[in-house]
Amino acid sequence: MFSFIKRATPCQSLTPLPAGYERLQRDYADLCAFSVKPKMFEQRHRQGCADFPILCSLPFIRHIGVNPVNHTLVIGTACAYLRKTANDPWRMIGDFVVQLYKRPSGFICHNMIQMVNGYQHPHVDEHGSMCIIGKQEINLLIADGDFVEAVKIIWSALNTTNGAAYVNAAAEMWPIWKEETR
Repeated sequence: MFSFIKRATPCQSLTPLPAGYERLQRDYADLCAFSVKPKMFEQRHRQGCADFPILCSLPFIRHIGVNPVNHTLVIGTACAYLRKTANDPWRMIGDFVVQLYKRPSGFICHNMIQMVNGYQHPHVDEHGSMCIIGKQEINLLIADGDFVEAVKIIWSALNTTNGAAYVNAAAEMWPIWKEETR
């Protein structure tokens, strides 16, 4: 029941289309249109079909999966890096699996490389819940089936701090990553 596609590198072409691409695109469009107002179903389904190649082309995405039973989109990301200011060193945070749930709308982020003091990320707790201004906006995008924008915002948040003192202090616990290797 779970459809899945994998890209080995961010530049890996989807030409020719990998096996299962059409099924995953259909499952993705179905997920986008799930639980929208009946008069918006066809429009949202068409938009989901059009958005799927855009989602696949995002350079930070390594894996895409759709679980139609649980109405969930699963994204595997490249490694997230962040630094507090332009003068601070880069910190390697890790690769994430982001699960976006359609109903009730929401998302969780799990670090697949390392947790530090029980945290997935400087602003993601041990359960994968992100502390972020605009979380409700992301949930609304998910509810509307606009996963591309939701994923972009989440990825941006995984690569930044929010400037709060406790987040900046938490960021310092992750290992320094040499800038030239980033």
